[in-house]
Amino acid sequence: MDMNARNQYLKVLQRKYFMAKSRREKSLILDE
Repeated sequence: MDMNARNQYLKVLQRKYFMAKSRREKSLILDE
């Protein structure tokens, strides 16, 4: 795996993580 492919992979993981994080926060707000 070259650096470019690795950076692309990390970007995708990062986006998934941030989406999951914001979704979790939204559900916490709804629970209150």
